[in-house]
Amino acid sequence: QGPQRVRIAATVGEMLPWHAAAGSKAILAFSPAEVHKQILHWPMKRLTDNTIVDPHTFIEHLEVIRREGVSFDNEEIDRGVTGVAAPIIDHQGRPIAAVVVVGPSQRIAIDKKAEIIGLLKDTAARVSAQF
Repeated sequence: QGPQRVRIAATVGEMLPWHAAAGSKAILAFSPAEVHKQILHWPMKRLTDNTIVDPHTFIEHLEVIRREGVSFDNEEIDRGVTGVAAPIIDHQGRPIAAVVVVGPSQRIAIDKKAEIIGLLKDTAARVSAQF
């Protein structure tokens, strides 16, 4: 948590929508093609105007995430809340977790050149090296 008064409350182990959370999208983007085929049949509920609910659009979104190595939750679960994540990859190349930073949208830039992106990727790479 930062020093600012406005904070985001989350509970460890809380289940977030798989198709809208930055962490789950980072994991799914690096999952095998078989998983992507299954996604086409999973229900996708609209939570905000930014939530992707078309399976084919979502698969295209995962391809971009895989290429760029970072995913965003651009107010897809809650208005005013943005998240960014990078996958943790094990020694066999499987995604096993993600490093995620979430905060008020005014503080988290959806900018692939933002300093936080490099820091997040570096952190995920260091953790991945442990597996």
